[in-house]
Amino acid sequence: MKISQQQIHYVWVLFSILLLTACKDTLSEGPAAKGTYSLCSYTDNLDAEGYASARLSYPCELDTQSLPAITLTGGYTNIKEQMYWLADHLTQHGYIVLTVTPNNVFGGVSFWEKAHQDAFYQLLEENERPESPLINRIDIDRIALAGYSNGGGGALAVANTLGDDVQSVVGMAPYIPIIGADVFDNISANTLLLAGALDFTAFPPLIKSTHNNLQEGPLRFYAEFNWVSHFDWIALGRQHNKFKGIILSWLDMSLKESNQYEGYLVGEEHQEHIDAGWYKEYLWNAF
Repeated sequence: MKISQQQIHYVWVLFSILLLTACKDTLSEGPAAKGTYSLCSYTDNLDAEGYASARLSYPCELDTQSLPAITLTGGYTNIKEQMYWLADHLTQHGYIVLTVTPNNVFGGVSFWEKAHQDAFYQLLEENERPESPLINRIDIDRIALAGYSNGGGGALAVANTLGDDVQSVVGMAPYIPIIGADVFDNISANTLLLAGALDFTAFPPLIKSTHNNLQEGPLRFYAEFNWVSHFDWIALGRQHNKFKGIILSWLDMSLKESNQYEGYLVGEEHQEHIDAGWYKEYLWNAF
């Protein structure tokens, strides 16, 4: 009996899901531990053409200083609620997060690109809207775009368009449909690209190639996790503490210019994670 490529793909998917069930997450400590802020949020007055729905979360303990902000999306078929595990964590550590659902969760990357673009401008609008709880509280000079799968591809595309207006990008298993060395040659933001060694949808070699072809100057990280598949990045995933740790450490460094968790990126704690077998590959501004 001849086995089709589609059947082979389904077998790999099933195998990956079984591995996810068997793998336990790490302890919630350091940057993966719960933050000190309480979580407040709202969904009113956030309508935009580029996305279907949105939630803006922020630390309840707001004072007079402005805070860095992040746009966040899931991937193919995902709604915003499937990324609250990350949005809530970042908010509890002092970030404003606009989590959105694109207009067509079954469409191509362009729908996520439009969602990130309109979310970016929505943050600017909320910072000026008189009735907004966040008026003059969003630091428009410290905005990041973060997304998983199609959302990661969309975030990279918008960062490529907006250039210096975006300070940081996080691509979690970003789906990149266009292959080419200069696809994102206009990205000037600090860029973190994350991949899973068991991902057969967003292929690690393509994500790594994208990292290697980013322009020189900004900070660049590429991390490929062992025992991580394409399904680990949404609410049902089993490796969230690993992801929370590296993403928060990255954002603190690239947006807040804080070295509080630098050791989790390039120092002692990071070496402990390498020794524990977390990573198949890890590149820091490597070309």
